[in-house]
Amino acid sequence: MPTRSFSCATTNDYKAIQLPAFAGAYFSECSGKDGSVSIEVFSSGKVQQIFDADWTSDANGDWGIASYSPLGQTLFQLDYVQKQQAFKQTGKPFAGLDSLSVGSKQIISLEGHEIGLRTDEIACLLNHKIPQRWLKKIVSESVTANEIKYLVIDSDRKINLSLNKHGNRTDEYWKTDISWSLYWGLKTVKVSARLLRDEQALVLQSDQFEKIDLRIVSQEE
Repeated sequence: MPTRSFSCATTNDYKAIQLPAFAGAYFSECSGKDGSVSIEVFSSGKVQQIFDADWTSDANGDWGIASYSPLGQTLFQLDYVQKQQAFKQTGKPFAGLDSLSVGSKQIISLEGHEIGLRTDEIACLLNHKIPQRWLKKIVSESVTANEIKYLVIDSDRKINLSLNKHGNRTDEYWKTDISWSLYWGLKTVKVSARLLRDEQALVLQSDQFEKIDLRIVSQEE
């Protein structure tokens, strides 16, 4: 696995911020949640896979996502067990997911490539929320007429987070770029997430898997 370089940020660098009223709804704790989504996988702009799924997360850090047939049979299920720091896949296998693993600082790897997301952040993304924990890791804040930008330093990850203000009719409610360095800073990689305004879909993209887009569409009414 490639060697990462680490940030030297300390707790003294973190900044206490006051969220504007509209932004509070964008953040959430990631545990103790559940919901229903439609997962859409695109490759080079073409749909490769679509399935509906239910997901749940508990206070222990465990979470799971499962897809069922109309008769209630489990077609596919992926569970993460925090105590074992391991994934378990049952039902119809998905290519690549059998290679999911967890490395240092709970960062998930797929096919040997770190995807830049912690295990505890997956439930938040399924819920179209920004992890509440990031608010304690903010080191800078900037405000413009249309958006608020935060720089979050979480260990070796640099997280650029942009919240669009009410009345700013952009395509997204919020977007974030998570970047980290490999090979002692010689290479930087990134994963992006953005919550679309009109489609109620969260889109994930990674420059390590350039042609793949993952859309998480809420099925909640």
